[in-house]
Amino acid sequence: MPTKVEMIDVSHWNGAIDFAKVSAAGVKAVYAKATNGAFNTDNTFDANIKNALAQGLLVGAYHFLLSQQDPNAQATHFITFIEEYNLDLLPVVDIEWDMKAKRDQWQDVPAAARVAMAGRFCEEVRTRTGQLPLIYTATSWWRPMIGDVNGHKAVKFGDCPLWIARYAKTVGGLPAAWSSYAIWQYSATGRVSGIKGNVDLDSLNVPLESLKAAG
Repeated sequence: MPTKVEMIDVSHWNGAIDFAKVSAAGVKAVYAKATNGAFNTDNTFDANIKNALAQGLLVGAYHFLLSQQDPNAQATHFITFIEEYNLDLLPVVDIEWDMKAKRDQWQDVPAAARVAMAGRFCEEVRTRTGQLPLIYTATSWWRPMIGDVNGHKAVKFGDCPLWIARYAKTVGGLPAAWSSYAIWQYSATGRVSGIKGNVDLDSLNVPLESLKAAG
């Protein structure tokens, strides 16, 4: 398990953050939640991005993909929302458990449609930005829900850098579409100066420069 915190990801769950202390703790980059679904935004995104940038941190945004809404509309909402910000890093789509009343709503989506939704979101991001997003997921979710399929139409999932979540001593096995990962979220209960309570901790498996968005 990594001993050096290279990157964190944050959302409204983390409350107000003192990014001067975060930077002093050695963190180099931060991803902030921007949107989920086709309509919702995270009310801490603006402050998180601007305050992190003010401390010289590299910043990026992520979107939580909802299972019951059109993926193209979600991608449009996401990119439209973040385009006014001076973001350094590639956009991210978070594809995982979409829980409601203790049930993952992806179970209500046919298998082929799950694959299509993931692919359509990524394709729309590429259409709008010229680049594919990173995909954040967990192998324990992706394997039963998406399976060994490596893409949808013009999008190959393996061409999207992988951000894998696994809270263990090792990354473990990866979904079949990928042979390696870019980011490992290795803890959801980390502690970083400047943030009250738990925060997600991430380790890089590629140079941070390789995750920068096109200028």
